[in-house]
Amino acid sequence: MVGSLYGLAVAQAHKADDWAPGTYESAHIETKSYSYAQVVLNMGTAGALGGTVTVTVEESDQTGRGYATVPGATFPVVDAANDNAVHMGYLNLSPLKPFVRVVAVVATDTCGMGIDVILSPDDTRHDTDQDFSL
Repeated sequence: MVGSLYGLAVAQAHKADDWAPGTYESAHIETKSYSYAQVVLNMGTAGALGGTVTVTVEESDQTGRGYATVPGATFPVVDAANDNAVHMGYLNLSPLKPFVRVVAVVATDTCGMGIDVILSPDDTRHDTDQDFSL
């Protein structure tokens, strides 16, 4: 699902839900018309049995293959110590390849989360409390 507001676009990388242990890759997100992205991890409960979530951003020259992790575009592991919170990462898209995706790895127990990517034609970073900023 993608929405738009004053030049911004919002891509739903992972819908808000309870996610069982596994690796989840979002669909590709085309970034060619945008310069910056805010990755928002809305984390619920990390699971009663020590669940964890690791989120990274990957880039590629084409859709569907050739993805590689963007160096530094990884959230700290989310577990019971830092769950039930919003975590954000910021990307300057100019040096990146034209397609990105968000990969979430859920381990040990089901975790509640949702991940959105807000694309912008200009620098809209207002919050300096970022988990990563590239």
